[in-house]
Amino acid sequence: MIDGHVWGALIAGADKRAPLPAGTESRLANFAELIATAVSNATVHSELIAASRRVVEAGDAARRRVTRDLHDGAQQQLVNSVINLQLAQQKWAHSPKRAKELLDIGAEEAALGIETLRELAAGIHPAILTDRGLAAAVEALAKTMPVPTDVEIADVSLGEAVEASVYFFCSEGLTNVAKHARAKSARVEIQVQEGCLIVEIADDGVGGAAPRSGESGLTSLSDRVAALKGHLELRSPKTGGTTLRASVPLVAAVSA
Repeated sequence: MIDGHVWGALIAGADKRAPLPAGTESRLANFAELIATAVSNATVHSELIAASRRVVEAGDAARRRVTRDLHDGAQQQLVNSVINLQLAQQKWAHSPKRAKELLDIGAEEAALGIETLRELAAGIHPAILTDRGLAAAVEALAKTMPVPTDVEIADVSLGEAVEASVYFFCSEGLTNVAKHARAKSARVEIQVQEGCLIVEIADDGVGGAAPRSGESGLTSLSDRVAALKGHLELRSPKTGGTTLRASVPLVAAVSA
């Protein structure tokens, strides 16, 4: 018996009919007890190692998640703020009205970035996502873009973790448009097709986007989609235009 459970049996025998020496049973019992103690200690040690590994892995996963959320959320909002402020500087002399609009957008993005940092420190979702849902949160992202951005989101119920991942996916994708695409317009679509949640971000910019080796925005996006057992597709011909398309099985998206 080990910790109240039958672990095995110790069977002893002899090749002669003569009775076993006196005290054999007690010595065998002591030996069995030693074996049980050794097995119990080994089991406890193994469980402690496994528990420690799970704690370390959970901590690593939490740090990766915070880093990813910081990169895809607050950092992108602050980058957008800088982009809009720089555009305002460029337009101030010949288009003061547009410059003022860009200043307002930049200030709003900076405020959102600071608020997102506070929320990440508290370990919660972005306030607008928590209070008003995914559609309102993505539409708020679109309004901060320096180019007109259309949003079309199907009415589908998703788990909180998935909504957060989709939100940050859109945040990172739109920031890539603002930083690199030199686009005149952009589009965000979230819909259901053939049992999958489809999230698509497209622009009419210069195209030619490609993943870089090591850490990059596209790597972060790919990690998010892979965590939901999904697939990320990038279409960016050199003739122009870029489309990011994430496909996530709806069962995983709803239950996550």
